[in-house]
Amino acid sequence: MKIRKRITEIIILGLLLLAMFPTGPGTAADGAMATVRVLPPLAIVNEAGTASGSVTRMRVKDQSGIADDPLKYVVFQTPTGVYRGYRTYQLPATITISSIKSIQVSRNYKGPAKATQTWSWYLYDWVHSSWVYMGDNAGAATNVWKYLWNSTSTSPAKFVNAATKQIRLRLVSNNSSGDAKLDYEAIVVCADALGCVKILPSSPIHIAYMLPVSGGAQDLGIDERNGARIAIDDAGGKILNHTIKFDGRDSKCSEAGGLTAATLLAADPSIVAIVGPSCSMETRAGMPALSAAGFSVVSPSNTAPDLTEPGNPNHYPGYLRVSLSDKIQGSMAAQFAYSYLGARKAATIRDGSLYSDYLRKAFEAKFIQLGGTITAKKLIDPNATDFSATLTSIAAGNPDMIYMPIFMPAGGYIIPQARGTIGLETVDLIGSDALYTQDLVTAAGADVEGFYVTALDTGLFKPAYNSHFLPAYKAKFGYDPISVFHAHAYDAFNMIKAAIVKVAVVEPDGTIHIGRKVLRVALYETTAFDGLTGDLTCSAMGDCSASNLSVFEYSADPYWPPVQVWP
Repeated sequence: MKIRKRITEIIILGLLLLAMFPTGPGTAADGAMATVRVLPPLAIVNEAGTASGSVTRMRVKDQSGIADDPLKYVVFQTPTGVYRGYRTYQLPATITISSIKSIQVSRNYKGPAKATQTWSWYLYDWVHSSWVYMGDNAGAATNVWKYLWNSTSTSPAKFVNAATKQIRLRLVSNNSSGDAKLDYEAIVVCADALGCVKILPSSPIHIAYMLPVSGGAQDLGIDERNGARIAIDDAGGKILNHTIKFDGRDSKCSEAGGLTAATLLAADPSIVAIVGPSCSMETRAGMPALSAAGFSVVSPSNTAPDLTEPGNPNHYPGYLRVSLSDKIQGSMAAQFAYSYLGARKAATIRDGSLYSDYLRKAFEAKFIQLGGTITAKKLIDPNATDFSATLTSIAAGNPDMIYMPIFMPAGGYIIPQARGTIGLETVDLIGSDALYTQDLVTAAGADVEGFYVTALDTGLFKPAYNSHFLPAYKAKFGYDPISVFHAHAYDAFNMIKAAIVKVAVVEPDGTIHIGRKVLRVALYETTAFDGLTGDLTCSAMGDCSASNLSVFEYSADPYWPPVQVWP
């Protein structure tokens, strides 16, 4: 009997703890996710008047409209005068008082309209030993359930007892003409280091983009925005039953454009997270403002290594990407050259851009590590048209191949000029994804045959890319994807959506609270995410890309598209 009694006591204790600290949509049980908590009332203390019904009835909202089940609510009565009393709440041990950014009082009320009888709520200020007004029954119709809330972010810590962590919420009537019924009452605490985004039941979840969408040469951003829009369609246009608002700013693929776009976005507190930026230069300019605003940012196409390097001043908290670092692409080109082509001596050409320099350095480091030798390192003017002197100098070192991670139009000039340089006629030429373009065929003509490039391989994407995404893209926009990162933008949006669902605290009326810091944590903890581009797992610095690079060769006429040859 004693054992049975003890088991019963344990079960009861567990149920009480579950009622005090519920889990699932609306809360987070572990310490990492405990930055937003919905606290239930623990006890009712009547100071004047009476209360009928157990406090546990106020922990679940299950009344609406004119419903009236007496077993579902507590009645606060005024039989001989005004009612006055308070409910006690307990801040969990996992939340420090000093970390509290805001406190909200939520309740589901039924009773007289305010014009007949005013029912007011107050939080107890433990510092000044006084009650602070939080709100009343304004907006409630007579005897119709109304969900009410009021919040404060002004010194919220004063409402928590420093020794016991108790919170007190008082209810007072201004006369004795009627009674108040409360089906639900709760205190919502935001203790997120970066603050919380509150989304009302009728408001959308705002996810913005920061992409170059001016058109023309900046079709990359348009393509990425379109990819994210397909993800929104696949989500039914909603997250947690809230409509998705997807708008943004044109970052113009420039430092100035990135700074302007980021400044404007950072000023909008309704934004939960950002898809973008596209170009690494706009990211360097814009991330200081975006990070300081507490935003989580997932880029579909940044490749510069410095953005995720530990200790690098260009790496900012809240930044992640689903694209591969240039370090990986440059190293892959070296591995291909050494193991597949059999090259042992290599020359490199760069154009002065950070993109080109990062790739070149990664190639050289890996090639030397494998046992190869670098015979020349040449810097060119990307606006020049005659590279004969540079190529003649390279030929003097008798390289087996040349690595040239450069852009058009320089790439289109160098290839035919290399074929006409004595000593380089049959030397292998390898470029990066910047030269994976049909424009290279037009510029280099037949000399493009045999030219190699490293680039994203959509053949390594998930089957849904071909079976669903591409048809949906064509049906929605009337044309095929323009660039290479449209599927990455699809994944960036979906990764953000999954993190929101994971950390969102949902109140009974549909109000959502999202801690900005805890959202970042959830994104960084992304593991084996089922993305369109592959399975995504994020590093502590924000690198989340799947391995989907290959080497392609421009083969016989018509040369386009290049053929995958390695691995």
